[in-house]
Amino acid sequence: AVREQRREDGFDGCAWALLHGFPNYARFRRGCMLAHAGQTPRALEEGVLSRYGKYFAVASSLRYRHAELQDVGKRAKRAGKPCADSWAEALRERPEWLKEMRERLGLSKELEPMAEQLEFPPPDEQAAAYLRRVAEIAIESKAREEKERAAGELKKSEDAG
Repeated sequence: AVREQRREDGFDGCAWALLHGFPNYARFRRGCMLAHAGQTPRALEEGVLSRYGKYFAVASSLRYRHAELQDVGKRAKRAGKPCADSWAEALRERPEWLKEMRERLGLSKELEPMAEQLEFPPPDEQAAAYLRRVAEIAIESKAREEKERAAGELKKSEDAG
């Protein structure tokens, strides 16, 4: 994909070499291979892009978590439960990598407060009120069902008698 994009953009290997202080692409390629265990400039670039892509994919799961926390219902239902997104997984399994990538690439300021959390925060007042209302509705619904069931049984006994 990178190669095709370069062709479309008119990429010039000589210009890339000159940018890094080499007189031509052949010397640039040879220098990269000697300094980086046989890896060509393109292989090095693809490795960096792959690492950055993985970080941004993981960071996007933190953005989805942030969006969920904006919804009172979801915030209330997930309160105190462990986070199961790829950010939390990386935080548990690869904290050094995550720290390094955050230092290199940063993280949105709105996501920073959630970056170290492995579980959803306890319910705030709005979420607690939502949970109370959901419980009240469940109780009212159950009472209504009981009332309807009792009325149905009374009707059956009157019809039978």
